[in-house]
Amino acid sequence: MNGWFDLRWPRGGIAFFAGCCIFAGAVFLVIDSSSQYSRFMGLWFLPLGIGLWLKHSWARWTAFVFLTLITVLCILVFVKDGVSVKSAIRFMLVLATLHSLWEWNVYPSFDDDVVSQLED
Repeated sequence: MNGWFDLRWPRGGIAFFAGCCIFAGAVFLVIDSSSQYSRFMGLWFLPLGIGLWLKHSWARWTAFVFLTLITVLCILVFVKDGVSVKSAIRFMLVLATLHSLWEWNVYPSFDDDVVSQLED
């Protein structure tokens, strides 16, 4: 259950975020690979999305650090430009995704009844 290609379906906001990362990485690599920035972002988002989809903890913490940096940048935009509706919505979406990553139990613990049934 801890292998690299264990297929464990994510649920909730994590599945949506993983799908968005996979889609963005594929678009950056395949459709818009003309610039160095696009290739770099594609190589960043595609493995991150696949890692989140396969429920790897390294992807969770990498995405958490990345989104924390985006949150800091949103706060800097608030200070510099003031609060607008667009920046407030962006900030709330980033905070909601951060909360989903924080609350996401990558390896849920089993109940004692389930463990005893598996041992039998």
